[in-house]
Amino acid sequence: MISDLGYRSKVISGGIKSFRKEVNKTLTAETFTFDLIEISGLTGCGKTDLLKSVSDKLPVIDLENAAKHFSSLLGHIPYEIKGIKKVSGQTEFENNIYAQIRLNNSEYSVHDNPVYPFLIESESKRVGKFNVPENIYRKMEAAKTVKLTGSLEHRINRIIKDYFSDRDEGVKLMLELFHTKENFFRQQLSKILFDDLILKLETGNVSDFTEIMIKDYYDKRYREKKKIPVREINSDDIEKASAELEEFYVKEISGDK
Repeated sequence: MISDLGYRSKVISGGIKSFRKEVNKTLTAETFTFDLIEISGLTGCGKTDLLKSVSDKLPVIDLENAAKHFSSLLGHIPYEIKGIKKVSGQTEFENNIYAQIRLNNSEYSVHDNPVYPFLIESESKRVGKFNVPENIYRKMEAAKTVKLTGSLEHRINRIIKDYFSDRDEGVKLMLELFHTKENFFRQQLSKILFDDLILKLETGNVSDFTEIMIKDYYDKRYREKKKIPVREINSDDIEKASAELEEFYVKEISGDK
């Protein structure tokens, strides 16, 4: 039935227990099998969008997609707006990562051959409630970094698209979170700024709300790792940025510097 629907399927001998055994073997090994190229940049620079745009050509590990969470305190909202089921726990998170590795079908397909590095978004040790496997995190820390840059305007528009694609639902969920975490946000932002953000949400002014959050929360709280990037790419035009990233990747794996 699955084949008739057009999917390429494989039978796993031993079923889910066998699959989970391979997950553990891969993600608890002392050294992660594959090399990584880290994609860094400030919030809203399009790291996730860029990874998605090149995933049919280049090998990608998308930790946020595996967690169904955008990593920050607000990171569940984009998935909740779309009605996407929450990841049940650490086991499912790890299974999703392993599936991305094993089912990678990019033009530079790795499968069992660790010749080609995976692209991966820069993350802390946790994505939402879940821990990034230690061997992947160590490889990420040592990996070469490609830094994305972008204009404030494009960063605002991206965040609005992610968090307020359904404006009413996005505003509702954001207000609920801000009221639940009121003490935290007042400490991080100040009482005056917190009250102003609540007013912006209540009046539907998501553009000014997002600009304040970028300048006074994200850019101050989520600082980039102190790495010297091997390449900087402007992501205002994702199609152009994708082409630049693919060009860099090809030169990197061919040794043509």
